[in-house]
Amino acid sequence: MAPQKEHLLKLTSMRYRKPGVSETDFHDYCSKTHAPKAALIQARYGTLKVTQKASTIHRSSPALILSKIPWAVRPGFRIDDHNVAICIWELVIGGEWIVNGARAIATAGWEEVYIEDRKVVNVAEGESLYAGFEEKITSRADNEPD
Repeated sequence: MAPQKEHLLKLTSMRYRKPGVSETDFHDYCSKTHAPKAALIQARYGTLKVTQKASTIHRSSPALILSKIPWAVRPGFRIDDHNVAICIWELVIGGEWIVNGARAIATAGWEEVYIEDRKVVNVAEGESLYAGFEEKITSRADNEPD
């Protein structure tokens, strides 16, 4: 019997902070409070991988994306302004995937991995091991256009 073709389904959920909530508070809640707790639940369901990609107003700017990876943003693409994207990978058997380029959205930010190969990673004693928001912004500021 021939092996079945396997595909990974990647679900991406875009999340936006409420008015009045600072970028720092939003990131710290997502990274330090929500993700470590959610990872324990997601791992129980056999999830292959879960990541969290943080985007700031500065990081999501069209000028930044176009200057760093101009080949990735085609004419007509809209650059989304979400604050965090949570991506979940699940195994799917069979099927073909077709992309509607007219509806494609480009995003940019950093990714924090909390599930890798069905295991919780980058979490120790219920706490995220990633640096805080300000440290991440400061460490990359020298390499980005104004």
